[in-house]
Amino acid sequence: MPNIYNSYSHYNNECSVHGVFDNFLKMRKDTAVEKPISSGIPAVDYSINRIPIIGKYIKAYNSSSQAGAALAQGMNAYHESCLASNKK
Repeated sequence: MPNIYNSYSHYNNECSVHGVFDNFLKMRKDTAVEKPISSGIPAVDYSINRIPIIGKYIKAYNSSSQAGAALAQGMNAYHESCLASNKK
């Protein structure tokens, strides 16, 4: 049985602005967040978003989901950079 507590992480342990930002970019790529309101067809999404009343609310709802995901990814990047390096 493999030891899961000493596993290799592909995130760096550099506790600096550059290290945290580098981990943030890696996490954005690894954990993509889909839009909660989407038809799955880009042409339909584009035409629905062009309707002023409906499009404004769909964009706001999708943006709030993306902002929450970015916040969580930033917190995880800081944890991997600064706090995980102290445990080794």
